[in-house]
Amino acid sequence: MDQAVSYLYAESSKQNPNMIGVFFHMEIDPTIASAPFVELKNISYFDEEREVLFSTHTIFRIEDITKIEERFWKVQLTLTGSNDEKLVSLGHQIRNELQDEKGWRKFAQLLFKMGRFHQAEHFYQTFLCSTSPGDWKNISSITNQLACIYNLQGWTMRFTDGETYGTDPVLGPEPIASIEH
Repeated sequence: MDQAVSYLYAESSKQNPNMIGVFFHMEIDPTIASAPFVELKNISYFDEEREVLFSTHTIFRIEDITKIEERFWKVQLTLTGSNDEKLVSLGHQIRNELQDEKGWRKFAQLLFKMGRFHQAEHFYQTFLCSTSPGDWKNISSITNQLACIYNLQGWTMRFTDGETYGTDPVLGPEPIASIEH
């Protein structure tokens, strides 16, 4: 494939200070049957470009990320399939780590483990508000998760008379959630 065209597109983002250019260098093994793709050589609108169309759910392994210069990066990708040993191993590890949770709670826990604290907090707040007032087992589990999130963000928490208060390191105290008895 002609890398020059792709490189020019990625590099052109440098002119906009709100953009970051990323040049993807892909290693493609055509024998991987679970990742169909097609070269659009004779049907592309741009005849001079050699475009490739990948099917949905195509899986690439990130091999390397290199900063070329300020706001311009190169990402080295390798096409892989769903039977890739490393991918299968990662899937098993994630399932094992999240096996105690079900449904949306599993998704919230995954967000937490990925460091996506604001998104995880949103889910846990929703769970807390929809939990029955006498369901102390779930209430304590959810507030524990919220406490972990807030602690990692520098907050301090206290739980008094059915209300959870947090102290934001910047904004100060504010109510986080209320539970009716």
